[in-house]
Amino acid sequence: MSINFSVNKMIYNDRNFSIAWGQWKDETMSVAMRWENDSDTHVQTAWFQLPEYFGIFILKGVLELKPSHHEEIEQVVNELGKSEKWDRQIEKDAESGKLDFLIEEALSEKRRGLLKDI
Repeated sequence: MSINFSVNKMIYNDRNFSIAWGQWKDETMSVAMRWENDSDTHVQTAWFQLPEYFGIFILKGVLELKPSHHEEIEQVVNELGKSEKWDRQIEKDAESGKLDFLIEEALSEKRRGLLKDI
């Protein structure tokens, strides 16, 4: 456990890199990441907080790599989805064009026939 971050659910850990859902000292819940240290350096690793809207994209990537983590990731996504702050940030980023790349990516995948109905 980090001084500033308490892990509630480890989402991904391959000994070199970790992704977790947890609580910060200020009681904010979020997705956090860290790279593990080389054991010879004796430097303490630190978690860093991801913006809420970006955490969804990281979780999507983990789900593609580790489908067996589906239940844990779904729970975290549901928690993130309850946040009004996340909704406001998505709206702000969409209006400013920061998320236009997602539209382009979706259109490109549609043209290549890679989209699936859900």
